Amino acid sequence: MLATAGPLPTGPQDFAFEVKWDGMRVIARLDGSGGLGLRSRNGNDAAGRYPELAELAALLPGRGAVLDGEVIATDEHGRPSFGALQERMPLKRPEAIAAARRRRPVTLMLFDVLWLDGRTLLAEPYRERRAVLESLRLEGARVVTPPAWPGSAAVQAVDWTRAQGLEGWSPSACSPAICPAPAPGTGSRSRTSGPPTRSSAAGSPATPAAWP
Repeated sequence: MLATAGPLPTGPQDFAFEVKWDGMRVIARLDGSGGLGLRSRNGNDAAGRYPELAELAALLPGRGAVLDGEVIATDEHGRPSFGALQERMPLKRPEAIAAARRRRPVTLMLFDVLWLDGRTLLAEPYRERRAVLESLRLEGARVVTPPAWPGSAAVQAVDWTRAQGLEGWSPSACSPAICPAPAPGTGSRSRTSGPPTRSSAAGSPATPAAWP
């Protein structure tokens, strides 16, 4: 679900607000037998770089799933920082990764579920996918399902992100299903300090054939 240009929604019932995390977008794949894959936007498997995120498999034991999320690291104030994440991104040696894990742990923020237990959810609207995601109760030390707000709760979304010192929020279309490739869509992305700056759309970074 990557951002592309498109028209704004016609009303608050057409979208929901999600937090903009300033991290690295990933598709998380659980194979149902304890294996975890983390595929970045450039197609690389990032699971080995972030071993602490194996917690996701422990939170969904025995289940196959494909989830959309973002890997983040925080600065000394506890706020998401892409600069902090960059300290982890190039590491390959196990001893360097272990040391960085202690010094700069990462967290996986999950905001969508695309496939679950043999069933694709690509044809389902956002609200239904969000309900499925929340029913999984994916809350751990390093794996989190962050809050989302209906389109009518713009004030609450802005107030929450400002109170947390976060960069902003990004509305997601509620009615259309996910397309397997970028397509014209609805939504917008905004910083908490100003009005929406550009519109966005849903486009899945992977195809169902590549999933469990």
